[in-house]
Amino acid sequence: AVRCEGGPKARSSHVAVEHQGSVYMFGGEFTSPSLAKFSHYGDTWRFEVRGEGNAGVWEDLSPLCTGTSPSPRSGHRATIAGGRMIIFGGFFDNGKEVRYYNDLHVLHLEERRWEHLGGGRGTSFNSGSPWPSARSGCGLVAQGKDTLLLLGGFTREGAAAASGEEEAGGSATWDFWRCDLTREAKGKGGTKAVWKEVGGLESSEGAPQDRAGFGMVVAGEEGRQQLLVFGGVHDEVEEEHMESVFYPDLFAYSPATSTWALAPSRGAWPNSRMNPHMAAVGSSICIFGGKVDGGDREATLDDIWLGNWAP
Repeated sequence: AVRCEGGPKARSSHVAVEHQGSVYMFGGEFTSPSLAKFSHYGDTWRFEVRGEGNAGVWEDLSPLCTGTSPSPRSGHRATIAGGRMIIFGGFFDNGKEVRYYNDLHVLHLEERRWEHLGGGRGTSFNSGSPWPSARSGCGLVAQGKDTLLLLGGFTREGAAAASGEEEAGGSATWDFWRCDLTREAKGKGGTKAVWKEVGGLESSEGAPQDRAGFGMVVAGEEGRQQLLVFGGVHDEVEEEHMESVFYPDLFAYSPATSTWALAPSRGAWPNSRMNPHMAAVGSSICIFGGKVDGGDREATLDDIWLGNWAP
């Protein structure tokens, strides 16, 4: 662990991405050990990993960035595309009401400028063109410099949700979207990005089943890249009992053919889990950690798996 003075406050469910030797972080939430205090953050930070003379230094970018940044939140997702940090969705809980978002924001890293590309809170946003619904905990990755892929998520809104009432419920959103960052939607309420629902999750035998807490990454050599989805959990509720089903499977989506396929497991293989972290460099992929629980059993994993993806 590296301890640095003057860094961000303790938090979880934030986002962090790497670009040219720096880690950029936004948002998150904090819960006190006694559970008496809960708060969301809307700040932006940069951590220098390998800079000359300032490696290991945090910088608060919040007062330095122009434009309008996303509102405080957690459970949002971020990725890097063409020198930009892209942020989508998330939620905010003030103890009285829970708000979920479907807004899309861009931080131009060199300019340190925020830009809102479209979307808003809940279902109040309507651009007149297709747009993903409000959610948190989705999968978001960049395919090249100008394309985003978004998968799944979860939403629960209202005063009942904030109070933790069981009847507040919640719903998993199991859909698949592609976003073109080079186009703008015309007409009233036009947006600076165009979304299109890809589909194919229900009709393809090789597609992953409804789940949350999965890992997602783009892997493969240039021109042959595929979207990989690993693990996750599906909660099955019967009366007052909830059973969680964890998955160890790996699925691949080919943008060139718009098809899904279940990857065959060979030799040693990561066990079932939710919330694994995935990274890829070319065709090399890495899976780290995650969580498994059920009944009175709970385990946080710290294992690392390395593999080579060859479609």
